[in-house]
Amino acid sequence: NALYKDREKYSENIRDKLFLTTSYITNSQKFRNATIDYDNKLKKIYFVGALTGFKDNSSDSSSEDAYFRYNIIKKIESFNKYDSYLKLFNYDPTYKKFFEEIVEEKYKLTIHQNQELYMKNMIDCMFCLAPRGNSLPTNRQFEAQAAGSMMLTNCIDEVEIYGIGEKGIHYVE
Repeated sequence: NALYKDREKYSENIRDKLFLTTSYITNSQKFRNATIDYDNKLKKIYFVGALTGFKDNSSDSSSEDAYFRYNIIKKIESFNKYDSYLKLFNYDPTYKKFFEEIVEEKYKLTIHQNQELYMKNMIDCMFCLAPRGNSLPTNRQFEAQAAGSMMLTNCIDEVEIYGIGEKGIHYVE
């Protein structure tokens, strides 16, 4: 309700930065009670999300952007010196064939994580991926910050527009 009903109760300097976002995770008591200092988090990169890309009418399925999330997790794992948990799931019929035939099994989330396990894993990890999907901002941007993790994103302009963190401290591109 902050965007509409409750806007007036917030300080003028932040009123124009209020926006609606999914609150089932970021308002969770689990995140509110998380007390892991950043230095004590696991040196791990975490991402669980839908197989999406920048797909629009101009994207062709062979382009790198069409399956950006899949391509980025493969690159991160090949470069990564840290442990990682990088999983994709698919609910969009547009990506069904690609998911079934191209995505490597090690990246497929076959059993959906419950909310508590998802949050615990995010809270425990130093780094959370928040790659752009089909919509902006992504929920991962807010979840990573609620978990106290460093957000790795390719959506810097959107993050700055929404004012959710400080470049170099809360997120890096």
